Amino acid sequence: MKRLMLQHAFRFVERVVFLVGVDNRRSQRAVEKIGGVRVGTRLDAGGHDSIVYQITAATFGQARDPIRLSSE
Repeated sequence: MKRLMLQHAFRFVERVVFLVGVDNRRSQRAVEKIGGVRVGTRLDAGGHDSIVYQITAATFGQARDPIRLSSE
């Protein structure tokens, strides 16, 4: 599902950005697993620190652990 959503997004944009809480290690690993690259930090809408990840259309699909398209 994630791969399909990203494929759809890259039909319209060159990069996708994710904001993940600094204490949310599980989500950080999940974003990295699908190819997200940490590019910095910023405050979210609630004033909390967040890590900024991005996936670009050029690097999409080069994740360490590719997402399977079939339902296994």
